[in-house]
Amino acid sequence: MSTEPRNAETIARWAQERIAQTLECAPEEVDIDRQFDQLGLDSLAILMATGELAEWLDTELEAATLFECPTIRALSQHLANEN
Repeated sequence: MSTEPRNAETIARWAQERIAQTLECAPEEVDIDRQFDQLGLDSLAILMATGELAEWLDTELEAATLFECPTIRALSQHLANEN
């Protein structure tokens, strides 16, 4: 397990890199302020990425949270406040 701090910036960077892998693009091309459904991912890919994020953070992530926090930035800030 990484000893890197799990603040909003670190979480956002992790999610941005993970989504970029799925989209086969550079992380900088993934806009952290765009809604998940506008990033070019299908719902399964979104759920897989957020599942991996929850595992990385060792936390539970309810599906409803994605509706409440529909961008990488919003989700990262929410998760940073929980951890």
